[in-house]
Amino acid sequence: MDEVERLQKYLGIVRRSAGWSAAALSEKLDVSRQMISNLETSKTYTMTKMQYLAIRKVLDDEIRSSPEEETQMLRDILEILVDHPENYSEEVRGKILENAKLLAPAAAAKDSDRRNITIAWGAVAGIAAAAIGIGIKMLTNTDNKNDK
Repeated sequence: MDEVERLQKYLGIVRRSAGWSAAALSEKLDVSRQMISNLETSKTYTMTKMQYLAIRKVLDDEIRSSPEEETQMLRDILEILVDHPENYSEEVRGKILENAKLLAPAAAAKDSDRRNITIAWGAVAGIAAAAIGIGIKMLTNTDNKNDK
């Protein structure tokens, strides 16, 4: 599975972890809400590379324009589930997905504070890391040792 397929598979969780409703993402992309729904739920509709690039641009813009403490969950989910799942065990990916499913809807709620969600995410990610015997730094931040 490539990054386009992975983004489509996890788009609902990614979108909610960014704090967006389907309508908000559709507005940012200038597409219909039905298009977002089709991408998130349809097994017969396949995301194109252009759609992937457009979605990644708005996600990357959100990450760059928001305080780091508000986007930690989004960055972790993108890193572990979409961009570099090969760097994490199936167990780590499963724990992250399980916890993202619990917290992402709260992030998308209009009355939630994204900083509080990030605090909860950090606690959950720390517990998941401890439960499987790795450090939180490995779970949430790859050091890109191969780049050195």
